[in-house]
Amino acid sequence: MPGVAPTLEQWTIVKSWRAGCDDILLGRVFGHPRIADGHWATTSLVVEIDVAARRARTLNTEYRLGARLSESVPTHVLQYLAATGYALVN
Repeated sequence: MPGVAPTLEQWTIVKSWRAGCDDILLGRVFGHPRIADGHWATTSLVVEIDVAARRARTLNTEYRLGARLSESVPTHVLQYLAATGYALVN
């Protein structure tokens, strides 16, 4: 039986300049098999996103979508994004 999809909280769409400006997601991850709960993470490329159904499918993982980002992204996360070729989408 497959496990429960990890959840992205405080998520937002990010452009990956490294991947031809394709969309990825940034958020705090919960229930991921390789990422500790509450850590900020970026996903692989978004294949499909259905905000109404609160689901997103990336190249590697399907996610449940929790609350969308409503506050500022922490400075250390913005620094990581800038250093690795990502940009927030407004």
